[in-house]
Amino acid sequence: MKDELGFGFSDNIALYVIAAEEGIDVFSYLSPEEIEEYREAVKIRPRVIERIAPSKPTQSVKVIKMPNYPDIKCPNLPEKVFSDARKMSEVYYQLYLFENSLRYFIIETLETKYGKNWWKSQVSTGIKENAESREKKEGKNRWYTKRGVHPIFYIDIDDLRKIITQNHSDFKNKLPEDELKWLEIRIKEIKDLRNIVAHHNPLEEDGITQIKLNFKQWINQIS
Repeated sequence: MKDELGFGFSDNIALYVIAAEEGIDVFSYLSPEEIEEYREAVKIRPRVIERIAPSKPTQSVKVIKMPNYPDIKCPNLPEKVFSDARKMSEVYYQLYLFENSLRYFIIETLETKYGKNWWKSQVSTGIKENAESREKKEGKNRWYTKRGVHPIFYIDIDDLRKIITQNHSDFKNKLPEDELKWLEIRIKEIKDLRNIVAHHNPLEEDGITQIKLNFKQWINQIS
């Protein structure tokens, strides 16, 4: 990342600068040496922000706040499990929004160019078969809630990446070549972190910060 930014600070310091922009208290994670480096980096923050998240025209966006956590008592669980659950629920919230934002980004882009039948014409056979197989499997288990009326809701985040990559010319206006490579890397990072959350394990603070930053940068990219 520091090569991309073009300044002489570490990757971690670059992330901490952006995390601070999000209102995250980064000082509890910094060593004394990193604090000095962080303070120097903050002085050139406008240049850092400009390179990581280029300014985009402002537009109206939806802002949704999470409801209060329910009061649940389970006698055999230590307090740390409850605190981890609360923390991970916010992480899952952002993962859920990011993955579905990718889906709607694909739908809107390809439907605009190819019409309602874009799934048949623009998606590879393997991905379509994955979606069909999952839909049939869940259809047999009638206690499942249907994911959505469109097949795209039956594929995972890596298949979403493949659809964008295979149809890159259709996404160039918001994802030029360098941004496409950026998105591929971010999706891989998020996929790895998502697997930890999906198996009900807590993330370290660095992982939580990375998810928040990736989601924020994605929003900036498509805004």
